[in-house]
Amino acid sequence: MSYVPIQVAPNTSAPTHYAPAERGPHSVLHGIGEALRGNQLLVDLLETTPGCAVVLSQERQIVHANRRFLEAVGMERLEEVRGYRVGEAMRCVHADEEPGGCGTAEACATCGAGTAIHESRVTLEAKNREWRISIDHASAKALDFEVIATPMRIENHDLTVVTLRDISGEKRRRVLERIFFHDVLNTAGGLQGLARIISEDGSDDDDEESRWVRRSILELATQLVSDIQSQRALTAAESGELSVSMMEINFDDAVKSSVSVVTGHDITQGKKIRFQGDGDVNVRSDPHLLQRVLVNLIKNAVEATPSGGEVTVRTLIESEIRVSFSVHNPIVMSNEVQLQIFQRSFSTKEGYGRGIGTYSAKLLGEKYLGGKVEFWSREPEGTTFKFSLPISQSI
Repeated sequence: MSYVPIQVAPNTSAPTHYAPAERGPHSVLHGIGEALRGNQLLVDLLETTPGCAVVLSQERQIVHANRRFLEAVGMERLEEVRGYRVGEAMRCVHADEEPGGCGTAEACATCGAGTAIHESRVTLEAKNREWRISIDHASAKALDFEVIATPMRIENHDLTVVTLRDISGEKRRRVLERIFFHDVLNTAGGLQGLARIISEDGSDDDDEESRWVRRSILELATQLVSDIQSQRALTAAESGELSVSMMEINFDDAVKSSVSVVTGHDITQGKKIRFQGDGDVNVRSDPHLLQRVLVNLIKNAVEATPSGGEVTVRTLIESEIRVSFSVHNPIVMSNEVQLQIFQRSFSTKEGYGRGIGTYSAKLLGEKYLGGKVEFWSREPEGTTFKFSLPISQSI
């Protein structure tokens, strides 16, 4: 982006809807800027910051900026932006709505950058906010930034270091993902509904192959909906946007249901899943997320098991306050695979199918369900994944 900063004349008596309009004398700003230039460590730190960075005076005016910020606003020299406020330098559409400039318009009360700066000064702590800025009336371009404002005191001057990271691409991707999941789930849900009608409309006189085809169509459509929902949940979990609905759930029942889901999958052909239940207690959890964690771990074990092999699923009350689920298969993972097993993008031929499943199980199971996911893999026992949760204490 390349802009010419909005010209705002100093006006100490200008009205404001949010932050003070007062500005510092240019001579004072220049003096602070020169003092900062003499602090080579600070200058180097600002230049190595991966995004834009500015240092603001007590009146929120720029006294120093790194090279990335100057390039972003289309300037070559620091003197060209010194004295401006961030919104003015970046041509925010609200920066010239009031005589006092950036921070004084009615819309400024919702500004992420302004809020971060104000809160950091009040609390004397670094504050992180998202900043949505519309720039340049002509182009009406909108950008999203992550803003971190950090208070700093140098030579008796109260200053604020502000860093900006452009997250516009991330925000657009999230919007597109939400639209995609909404539309594709509608389509898949419609397909599932038609498959159910076809399955139920069959005649008892139909041959076995016709009945098998109808059942298979319904199973595949149901699996498609489940897979899309799983990916949507994972995407939301990674971005911190996943909503959780906690309720009382019988742990053994949840595990049995998950075993049934995997048993009906093609990957179990020629393999056996054995269930040993001793976890007949309630946990407080989200039923859908809990099933995703359990199904992922069971499927990974089944996929790693050779034809003719057996996977053992167990539940166990470990103490008065904790219950666990474990799934065991006879194959031992290499040390290289074990070291990377919970990484999102990890996948090898040996570990095929494990990467995203174990990553998802750990993310959902620990961050959102409050449990713990762990594993051990050694000769001659094989590999065991364990997921433990607190037992519900409600009466």
